[in-house]
Amino acid sequence: MGYLNTTTADSYSEGFAEFMSLVASDMYGDKNAHVYAGFGSLEVNFKAYGDLGRDEELALAGILWDVYDNDDTYENGNDDDTISMPIDQLMNILFTPYQNFTEVYEALLEYYKDKPNDLKGINEIFLSHGFFIETAEGNKTRDSFEPYLDGSNKKTKDKSYTDGEYFVDYPANNVFSHDEKEVIGTPSTYNRTDRKTAVVLPGHLMHMEGNQETFTISVEFEAYPHLNFTIETKKDENGMIQLPVPSEDYDSVITISGQTGDLYQFTTADFYNRFDASVEQGYFDTIQCPDIYLEDTSTEVVLVHIDNESAMPHYESRAAALEKGVSE
Repeated sequence: MGYLNTTTADSYSEGFAEFMSLVASDMYGDKNAHVYAGFGSLEVNFKAYGDLGRDEELALAGILWDVYDNDDTYENGNDDDTISMPIDQLMNILFTPYQNFTEVYEALLEYYKDKPNDLKGINEIFLSHGFFIETAEGNKTRDSFEPYLDGSNKKTKDKSYTDGEYFVDYPANNVFSHDEKEVIGTPSTYNRTDRKTAVVLPGHLMHMEGNQETFTISVEFEAYPHLNFTIETKKDENGMIQLPVPSEDYDSVITISGQTGDLYQFTTADFYNRFDASVEQGYFDTIQCPDIYLEDTSTEVVLVHIDNESAMPHYESRAAALEKGVSE
């Protein structure tokens, strides 16, 4: 979906793989390493919004390539940008688990923060690939060059645009032009300025009552234990946490734990049996979490479970407790 997506995460995943295939060719001395299969040279500046937004992953791969390449990469010795970062250093940056490509841009700025000319070079690379937020408004009518989310009629298999389907409103006449007030690093338009986080799937939230802030979610697959995983999360300003529920094709058990122990458990079947109701109310269920507070005992802090007398108190230092977000 590329530019149509609510986040650059998918394009980052695809673009990184494309970039690494070029790096491998370059390491074997191929002077045409910049050519990516039938798509042509990634030294050509693909724009994130090009080809109905489908060019975003190629534009992203081109950004990484421009950060990496140098004059020696080409037969004629003519790199078109001023940045050249050794692959080991670039990989040190990219190995951080970023949520989106904007965070990669921010990491590159941090790396070059004491080198004004290189900071300018990074910005020029991102701009040349359309990675900025275009604030100019469009005509609010879907034009032929604008990507849209097809809600295709399964009976007729009609995949053409239909009035009412979601589309990205490009600036008038498809003219993207950066000015100094427009934010660099995120490819987007005036009406969706935050493409950093994927939209939460409908109904995939749990409402957490109480003052506990941090939680652990474990997912165990009955038939595929090698897929088991655990994530840590914090509730948002609305008291919600996102639920990473597998598709209904997988039988799994999801366990939510907090600072007082296990809080809630349900299965994939439980989730999808109540899915319509979850979508309607906006979340799957509400968990009444035992409240916790800090009791000062001079050199240590006791986490007291005032709503759960049977829970075993957990002792740790004040600094560690406060770091976990437990309020006094």
